[in-house]
Amino acid sequence: MKRKTIILSAAFLGLQLLVSGCAKDNVMDIGTEAGEITENIEKESMKEESEERDAYSGTVEDTDNLADEDISGGEQPVGFVLTDCEVSVGQNGYYIVESVDTSLYGLVDANGTSILPMEYDDINFSELENANAVIVYAEGKYGLYDCQGREILPVTYDKIDEGGGERYLVEKDGKQSIIGLDGSLVADLQGTYEALYGNSFLSAIEMADDGYMYKELYDLNENKMQVSVSTDKKASLGKMESIIIDGTELLLVNGIYDMLSSDFYMLLNADGEEVCSVISDQETTAERSSLFSVNSDKILGMKSWSWGSAESSGTYYLYNISTQTRSEEEYSSIIDFGEGIYAQREDGVDLYGRDGNLIRTIELGENDGIELSIYHSLIVVQYGDTYRVYNSEGKEVTEDRYLDFYSYQNHLLVQNLDGEYGMMNEQGEMVIPFGMIQENQDSDQMTYNGEIWEDGDTDFYDGHLYLLTETNSGMQCLYIL
Repeated sequence: MKRKTIILSAAFLGLQLLVSGCAKDNVMDIGTEAGEITENIEKESMKEESEERDAYSGTVEDTDNLADEDISGGEQPVGFVLTDCEVSVGQNGYYIVESVDTSLYGLVDANGTSILPMEYDDINFSELENANAVIVYAEGKYGLYDCQGREILPVTYDKIDEGGGERYLVEKDGKQSIIGLDGSLVADLQGTYEALYGNSFLSAIEMADDGYMYKELYDLNENKMQVSVSTDKKASLGKMESIIIDGTELLLVNGIYDMLSSDFYMLLNADGEEVCSVISDQETTAERSSLFSVNSDKILGMKSWSWGSAESSGTYYLYNISTQTRSEEEYSSIIDFGEGIYAQREDGVDLYGRDGNLIRTIELGENDGIELSIYHSLIVVQYGDTYRVYNSEGKEVTEDRYLDFYSYQNHLLVQNLDGEYGMMNEQGEMVIPFGMIQENQDSDQMTYNGEIWEDGDTDFYDGHLYLLTETNSGMQCLYIL
């Protein structure tokens, strides 16, 4: 197997460091100060640095040929070299790397510094919004570290589950606890639970009097919440989601209470009290309806479709939580967007704020189409054969027209009228100038500096775009733009 090498280019930041190795003990500072690496690096100089790294780490394959890499259209990427490993996934300026020799995982930052050595069977970034941490797995046990390498929980736990809020449900030696982001104890639990939802709701699988297993809800004091939509039928709970409405955590619950002929969606507070509900009964209602969370403190999204038809044929509405009524306006889709909601109808788009009030309407003609990038706060509207770009308030971010576009995380790849590609941020600023990005004619992939990158190889953090590319020889290069 050809060894892959990862290189960081921070030319746009004025930061360029060269180190070698993956483990912290193998990081080697060869004394290059920021800004001192010039654009054209002599091949002989690269050989000397490679020989110095070889003398230190023993095997650094192909690094003495970096100057021969075919990197067209820009300066050579110089920064750090990680040997004997390859990037698995990146997030917020940190990268999980896998050893080529052992298939074990570690964590490095964007400067090439090893945060966690490659000695774990698995590592995953925590999905909790404010965690900035990784869950590690080794020899059948789990642990938790922040992205600076500080231990939050030792690798001694049998289970670490994320609740979606700012707490973990953990299990050790048969006993469960709820732990905060910093590892502090929130509660020791007496029962056994399958999941934590948000910060306030627990679920457990239990056998009822009818002999069937049901999902039951509990609060953090382990008091059972009674979820009932019918006095004579047991409710079977299904999908649940913790959401924040006006600063209060609520639980959106989906379930059935009469096999497949009746289902319901219910919003509960932390005391188990019903805030609102939508019940679909085949005997009394003409259609089925579902509720889903949107980026609002006042409303939910609602989808309705006829009994017996496919859900995909449904119509979308805005659902007012206070009045428990749906909007008269019908939509083909409703999506979280920026700090509000994007609602598309047949002849245009309505943009709503978090308060549920209409901000802006974009009307479309018969020959116009509309495209939405769901990764960030930009709308792309097609007028004839060209496109214009708007922000979440419906204002144009530039006055230019574009031939084509692609979504990459919090950025938009656009093609100008000269056929050149460039990368635009949410403010309409070009973080990669037109002409530095090309379309690979042999595939659907794009290239930067002649190196291929894909949608999954981009990340956005701290105001910068992290672009991971790969050269024809298998070398991976990380650009911070």
